[in-house]
Amino acid sequence: MINSRITTYHTIAPKLESLNDQNLLELLEKSVSIHFGMGGTSVLLKIDGINIFVKKVPLTDVEILPENI
Repeated sequence: MINSRITTYHTIAPKLESLNDQNLLELLEKSVSIHFGMGGTSVLLKIDGINIFVKKVPLTDVEILPENI
């Protein structure tokens, strides 16, 4: 099981790394919401047939300040 997870990681990590902000935003917009809660939203997206769990956590007011971006 762990070897399979490591293989999947090494397959998908370079693909995620190569995405620019716009590509990532497009993927997230097409993702399937699986949970809404106080701490954020969980979504499931697929890249090359691989399911990826994403936790979308809202930024705080301080994190949004221009000097912190």
